[in-house]
Amino acid sequence: MKNLREFVMSLTKGVFGVVIITKTEPRMRKTNNPYFGRVQKVTRLANVAIGYNYENVVNNRLAQEGKTQLHFTAQKPNGKSWVKGYENLFLVADKDGKTEYLRTTMRKNTKPTTMYLVDGKTATDEEVAEIKTFIQSSYKPTNQGLDEGDEVIVRDYKVENVVSIQLGDKMWFND
Repeated sequence: MKNLREFVMSLTKGVFGVVIITKTEPRMRKTNNPYFGRVQKVTRLANVAIGYNYENVVNNRLAQEGKTQLHFTAQKPNGKSWVKGYENLFLVADKDGKTEYLRTTMRKNTKPTTMYLVDGKTATDEEVAEIKTFIQSSYKPTNQGLDEGDEVIVRDYKVENVVSIQLGDKMWFND
């Protein structure tokens, strides 16, 4: 990824307001799914942060909720390790040591704008409705000790799936 690390390092870490556009293959059930392997999901996420220390954020929110008796310790990211020198920003897959991920944190009010492509073309409303019946639901964290709806939402995106990142007048595009 041309200059992505350099670009991300130029951003103020832990500041919300980053806009990320990703293009991913959604996790879908395979059984009787005529769309499996044919769908891409383009998502625009506004008001995202990059560079947050997950453990610190959860512990700060616990303190804000008056739960000072609790202390959250983050588990190692499943199947991933931090890229040395880029902790809280980039992870690498343990399996191959090559696939990199960008760590993002979202607020509870971060609402994605999503569109689906089928075979590279914008899906019709009818196709979107059918596609959604096959998409596997994402999970909410349950071990943070925070009140429901106040959970810290963290998403790791394969670097190759990041289309663009913007913070103010700074922009990066995957070309």
